[in-house]
Amino acid sequence: MRLSSSTTLLTGERKAWAGNESEQQQRKNLSHPRWFTVQGNTPFQGYHRRHRRKVASQPRLLMHYYSKVFNPPRIIFILRSFKLGGAERQAVLLANHFHSTGAFHVEVVAFEKGRAVPALLPSSITTSLIHLGGRRRLGRLLGTVGLTRHLRRRRGDILLPFTDWPNKAVGAVWPLTGAKACIWNQRDEGLEITGRFMEHRALKQVSWFVANSRSGKDFLSSRMRVDPAQISVISNCVLPLKPKNDRDHWRSRLAINPKTFVVTMVASLSRFKDHGTLLKAWPMVQEKYPDSVLLLAGRDGDRHSQVRETCSRLKSVHLLGEVLDIGGLLAASDTLVHSSFLEGTPNAVLEAMAAGLPVVATDIPGTRIAMGSGNRWLIPSRNSELLANTLLVLSGDPVLRRHVGTENRLRTLREFSPAVVSHSWLELFHPLLNNLRPQPGDGRD
Repeated sequence: MRLSSSTTLLTGERKAWAGNESEQQQRKNLSHPRWFTVQGNTPFQGYHRRHRRKVASQPRLLMHYYSKVFNPPRIIFILRSFKLGGAERQAVLLANHFHSTGAFHVEVVAFEKGRAVPALLPSSITTSLIHLGGRRRLGRLLGTVGLTRHLRRRRGDILLPFTDWPNKAVGAVWPLTGAKACIWNQRDEGLEITGRFMEHRALKQVSWFVANSRSGKDFLSSRMRVDPAQISVISNCVLPLKPKNDRDHWRSRLAINPKTFVVTMVASLSRFKDHGTLLKAWPMVQEKYPDSVLLLAGRDGDRHSQVRETCSRLKSVHLLGEVLDIGGLLAASDTLVHSSFLEGTPNAVLEAMAAGLPVVATDIPGTRIAMGSGNRWLIPSRNSELLANTLLVLSGDPVLRRHVGTENRLRTLREFSPAVVSHSWLELFHPLLNNLRPQPGDGRD
């Protein structure tokens, strides 16, 4: 079988994967029965055997061939909630990117209601909600059966659960869904270990493990006893967020002077985030710059009451709750602070860097990946005095803030764009779709 009928379909999208070749060379490659050229002038050899074609070694070529000749592989993202957190935002970025390539059919499933995630997905990506039942054993059993039936009906080829509970729930039942692979996504340094049956079953059954930082990989290998050769490190990706409202609108809404120095932290109010150190440092900042303002954005967690109580005793601190227009909030800010105990690669840090903001963050492995090892704006954990002094340096020097922000934006373009990160995912999908063992990757610092 020659690709005469498929060539027309392929040529419409050739610019997405044919690199810098001339149009004449692209047509030659598409019409030739034995050779293809993808990204630059790299040749790939294949052969015809009745109605099948085998393409060697390159996942991107395989995905484009599948998408045009056969039904595209189906990827199902499984989230704990449709509310927006760091892991959910990362799932949205990957889902949108894979969908935009046309090489995959993408769906998103969640266990809890929310409006933020569906609002960030195009209407062509199907979303659905699964209720897993209550805390009683019978409710959990019925919920697990319902999850299995739902995923089986969706006929996914690759299941991508995000965060702790979806990893365990989907990992425990995925062999019954008809999928070809299930990938455990470790999005933090290990926040919840139960030691229960479902956790052990999931760890034993999943096809592969992905961590977004080396500390996450270390957690999986040391605490979860996962074979390190079965773990890939793939960093988070990021795109600049488009503001719904501009800087002036946000500052007017919050009654903030246009020239006021504004510090923002975007993180859930949970025990894994260190709001306490930032709130302890804030009076030192205000002592020198009394007009400065601190904005705390993020959904309520298990520490929201303590954080609210502390904020009530401080001046110029705004608790914003869950914010959908993160791009607008960052545009209204001068510096982002990320104070945390445990992280994978924090999305809030990457998004602020992509927006051209200077970032001051706790010196932990995940933020080192995002900002680079040895970055002068990384602060030791729980050091409120040094955090305050660092903010004072930035508050008094707008030129320095612009310089640091520009460096941050360029770093995200080089290291964390979806085009760069997705290549690592494609190298993982390729063997899994063909029942082969992937090669582990160590990521970068």
